[in-house]
Amino acid sequence: QEKRSGPKEPMEFLMTPLAAPSDEWKDVTLVKLLRFFDNPAKFFLENRLGIRLEDCVAPLEEREPFSIDGLESYNLKKDLLEIALQGGHVHDFLSVARCRGIIPPARHGEMVFENACSEVEAFARVVQDKVDGKTPLTPLDFELDLAGFELTGRLDGIWPERMIRYRCAKLKAKDQMRAWIEHIVLNAVQQGGYPRETSLIMTDGSDAFGPVEDAAAILQILLGMYWQGLTAPLRFFPASAMAYADKQK
Repeated sequence: QEKRSGPKEPMEFLMTPLAAPSDEWKDVTLVKLLRFFDNPAKFFLENRLGIRLEDCVAPLEEREPFSIDGLESYNLKKDLLEIALQGGHVHDFLSVARCRGIIPPARHGEMVFENACSEVEAFARVVQDKVDGKTPLTPLDFELDLAGFELTGRLDGIWPERMIRYRCAKLKAKDQMRAWIEHIVLNAVQQGGYPRETSLIMTDGSDAFGPVEDAAAILQILLGMYWQGLTAPLRFFPASAMAYADKQK
């Protein structure tokens, strides 16, 4: 009787790291660096191997929707929040939301929309309290030479006392990671007349970062990780790492 072999040992996805890319990859935009740390393995697959992980397209429903999914809900609140922060009337957006097919039909759709408006208006007040009626500073364009890397980009959303990042959504590791990296850049630039503090505001809480003295050195470490992640998938997963860090507190 033929013996069945046991379960096969899983193989490494990449047995040998790829050769380092050309020096052009050392010209790094802030947008690219943030996207890398969102998901280093995905960044490696897409940019070094040309493998794109496309989301599956959901089939069209045959019935009328009675709720809005996570992405549509977030996009609706994002639009409403910008209206609220600019002093507009969020309730006037109802006809636009209907035309886009974002909300359910009839009275139920109006109730969904009103709930979104209430949540957004409350969140907008939190953001406005942090802004405290002050005028934002001019966006900060920067070029940083860091141990063979050139990091370039723009930081906006900066007020006299702090840089502010916000989303009308629950706090995720990606939000903290992005805000922290931008905060490190802000401190590395050290532009006169600009603050060195950052606030991250989300619907379920907030976070704050104070001045960082060794910001340039930290950026060099991050860029080194970026370079390492261009030769093989970097084993860094923001959500898991954040959960581990929280347990160590």
